[in-house]
Amino acid sequence: MSSRSKLRIAFNLYMAADARSAGVQQSIRVCAALAQAGASVTLHLCTGTFSSKQDVLDFFGFEAIPTLDIRFYANPFSAENAYPFAAPTGALGVALWGLLFHIWRVVKLVFSAEKHNYDILWLRGERFPLFYLLFKRFFPFRCIYEFHEIGYLNHVPERELLTTQPRFDFARWIYHNADGIIVISETLRQLLTAKWGRVSPLTVIPSGATLFESSPLPLGKPLHDIYFVGNYYYFSGLDVAIQALALVPEVTLHIVGGGGTGDPDYERIRALVTTLHLDERVIFHGFVPPYRLPALFARADLLVMPHTGAIRAKYFVSPLKLFQYMSANRPIIASDLLTVREIVSDGEDALLIPPENPVALAAAVQQLMQDGALARKIAANAYSKSRSYSMEQRATQMLAFFDPAHDDAADFAFLAGKLLSGRVYPEFFQFRPNAHVLNVGCGLGPQAISYNGQYAAMVGVDINADRLALSQQAIAARGIDNYTTLQANVEHIPLPDATFDHAIAIDIAEHVEDPRQLCREINRLLKPGGELLITFPAMHDFYTGLAHTIGRIVFNKTPKREPPVWDPDWHNQRMPLDDWIQLVEQCGFRLQRSRASTLFPPLHLYGVPRFWFSNEAIHTVDSKLCHWPALKYRGQTLVCVFTAHAA
Repeated sequence: MSSRSKLRIAFNLYMAADARSAGVQQSIRVCAALAQAGASVTLHLCTGTFSSKQDVLDFFGFEAIPTLDIRFYANPFSAENAYPFAAPTGALGVALWGLLFHIWRVVKLVFSAEKHNYDILWLRGERFPLFYLLFKRFFPFRCIYEFHEIGYLNHVPERELLTTQPRFDFARWIYHNADGIIVISETLRQLLTAKWGRVSPLTVIPSGATLFESSPLPLGKPLHDIYFVGNYYYFSGLDVAIQALALVPEVTLHIVGGGGTGDPDYERIRALVTTLHLDERVIFHGFVPPYRLPALFARADLLVMPHTGAIRAKYFVSPLKLFQYMSANRPIIASDLLTVREIVSDGEDALLIPPENPVALAAAVQQLMQDGALARKIAANAYSKSRSYSMEQRATQMLAFFDPAHDDAADFAFLAGKLLSGRVYPEFFQFRPNAHVLNVGCGLGPQAISYNGQYAAMVGVDINADRLALSQQAIAARGIDNYTTLQANVEHIPLPDATFDHAIAIDIAEHVEDPRQLCREINRLLKPGGELLITFPAMHDFYTGLAHTIGRIVFNKTPKREPPVWDPDWHNQRMPLDDWIQLVEQCGFRLQRSRASTLFPPLHLYGVPRFWFSNEAIHTVDSKLCHWPALKYRGQTLVCVFTAHAA
């Protein structure tokens, strides 16, 4: 972390705190890793297995973490809490109770936000986050949502993944309304993008595990003890592992995790073991606290993760158990799925087998039993790679996404403002999907983000190398991969003639030494008939001057003095709007249309949030008025679209 104040993160875990749940364990571990990395984290946890912070620390074997605050709230759907509503009204009463409970939670958080001064609200789950996002305009912090799955797709045929959509698609609404999206795999990112389009900011951050030091597999030791760690869910493939065990008589299968007597999945697995006469070769260890897993892994000779080809396993996992396995320094056999191939490679750090194929699993076990060198190679490679999937590494990636440049907070606060105001440009000037775009004077790259990568390629040109580096960082954090930068004076850009279909020059014409040369250079780089969006300062300079005058008179602030020589960060050119338009037309362009950016003054100069861009109703009215001929010259800036022809 930088010298600036700690990032303050709140996380609401929308599920009962069941210690056996991988989701609960992973969420708590990430919160702890974020706190240990220097953030101030408040974890709001539903009561369940845990009822105090000490319970959590003891269960995970954590030392005291001063910057991790854990707060508990009652499970709203427990029999004790929901019964008074369910008894007289049934399911309708429970639903009403759930609605009232979530609204109460939102209101409580909103009122406590100022006290705790959160920067980030990190969310998971498809119901609880919906209530926060509905009211997020009242929040003083950003809402970041982490996608692990699309619940309603778990049981649909694969060919219908892109077409299936419920009447009320809450997941899609969350995807488009959160302030940032984290997904746990590239496979899931591609599915979300194909189904709902690209959003920004979005990043891929795989799940992680708490790693531990492990000794390598002893030379010459026969592979006898196979371990499976996890729950008994249908997609875990434990049934396949048991069927494979029947084909390899020399080994024993150890099952760690899952429920016990009375759990339907446990009873199903028990019945299968008995049916195949494997009771003496299958050992059920039951649920094991995380701090005891390293000792169990040390006894293992081989680890298996035979996920089925179910939609949930194929698209919606970043397998925690695989990261744990890799840290154990033991050979791994796993199902050959897209999400698994993002992490390991067949024959290098795992053996990958077709899913739901006990014969293939048995053959892979026998191969490693016969080839000790291969087993040790796979184990060593996986152990080495596991360091990239630690909880600490995940926390570092999340902090970078939450706060893309700790040491450049002012620059990124400026970028956040530009992103709000920049929404008017895609609304007024759209690109063709196959367009090549020139971004003149790109600065921190807000236009690339505002257009959300909806172009074939964009080249951002700016004279300031530091801003270009920051723009690459911010844009990469948002998952935009078709944007490149070029450091150059925008009046002399070293690129071939007729390269681009569109050009944008936002807040740049007034900064250059020779605006006429700027326009000629853009004309040269555009294809015949290419379009240019360019802005000119209208009332902005007046409002800025007024702010400086108020600051000088009321607050005794000394305004910045105009530099004696050309400074690219200064407004070096001032002329009437009609003169600006005439200048551009003299350089080979024809005006097509124009509008004001906004009729609101730059109230952010006085500390007022840009509500005229963030409030949809106000923005809609403002945009309509910005097109009126009598008002368009009275906005902050005049936005013009020109078509290029021969100069």
